[in-house]
Amino acid sequence: MSWTVDAVMTKKVVAVRPATSYRDLVALMREHAIGAVPVVDVVDAEGRLVGIVSASDLLAKERATAARGPVGKALPERRRAHAEAAAELMTSPVVTVRPDDTLTRAARLMHRERVRHLPVVDAAGRLVGIVSRGDLLKPYLRSDESIRREIASDVLGGFMGLPPEAVDVSVADGVVTLRGEVEDSAAADLAVRLAEGVEGVVGVHDRLARRMDAAGPGTSPGPGARGLPAVEWRR
Repeated sequence: MSWTVDAVMTKKVVAVRPATSYRDLVALMREHAIGAVPVVDVVDAEGRLVGIVSASDLLAKERATAARGPVGKALPERRRAHAEAAAELMTSPVVTVRPDDTLTRAARLMHRERVRHLPVVDAAGRLVGIVSRGDLLKPYLRSDESIRREIASDVLGGFMGLPPEAVDVSVADGVVTLRGEVEDSAAADLAVRLAEGVEGVVGVHDRLARRMDAAGPGTSPGPGARGLPAVEWRR
């Protein structure tokens, strides 16, 4: 089952008001070791997201000083270089996600929009969390046993309907190895693809024998059949 943003996001968010000063923004980011702060209209449970300020936004002043000349032509860059408060620094509107969005969607949004943080908002636009690139890597910290159980029970047993003794699942450092015998190459390929889709899986080694491929008349054993080299799948 795909993890959602709610499972990895930071729920106690450091947020600021539009009037928060430049110096206070710098102090907050340093104190909490964070790279961005959401800007809300009211800093309480009813606060609605109006923008976000990143460390890169704060560095606009340094970029302007280093240039020793006119600030870049882009209006947002000029505005940020002379900013004194969050309202002048923040990016708005903000790219956001919902708590029930998948980590895959969040990762694609970050890549497409070239951002490192995504505020998480509810249906009313209230800020309920924030997710960073590092947060999206949290599934890779789950235990090997947790991954093994999900693949054996939910993927092979639940979705594919295979008996427990059909396929042995082992996991080491997030790398899954499937051993046993399945009906044919289609079943083996499906098992590999589904295992690859489990959160936290780094790669899948196919050590599955195919009964029909090996026994059928005029056919050759498929990859991974007994006596032949196995195919290794990697993300």
